[in-house]
Amino acid sequence: MLALCFRAGLARYAIAAREVVEVLPRVVLRPVVHAPAAVQGLLGFRGMLIPVVDLVNLLDGGVCPARLSTRLIVVQAPFFSPARTGVRYLALMAEGVTDLIKSEQTRPGLKISAARYLGEHLVDIDELPQLIVASEILPESLSELFCEVDEGQA
Repeated sequence: MLALCFRAGLARYAIAAREVVEVLPRVVLRPVVHAPAAVQGLLGFRGMLIPVVDLVNLLDGGVCPARLSTRLIVVQAPFFSPARTGVRYLALMAEGVTDLIKSEQTRPGLKISAARYLGEHLVDIDELPQLIVASEILPESLSELFCEVDEGQA
């Protein structure tokens, strides 16, 4: 499996390359007034406005630092509304987005019901990066918020 590695706080994580649409440099985002702390803003992407979520905030409680290795990882995610089907885009802001790695072995870690997005660990890679399941990353409160963005674009 190919995976894109990144950091959130002190921990190393990865997203399966098949889930990644594009990796972009950090850019100026359209701020969203009164949005939850994890929402950094909206990104213009291929004629759409897509929400940007700070993975450091979501996973570690901090803020993603402005470094050269900070990137926006655009992923496909399913619609969150039962009334809509298909996929939509979501951008995940992370630091240390520099490595595309190949891993042959994964092993499950702890199963935490409040964090369904935490997948298996890449055991043949230093620091045992944990896979993030992009389609499960958003808590219900953010899922509902982003559904509204999509419905406004239809």
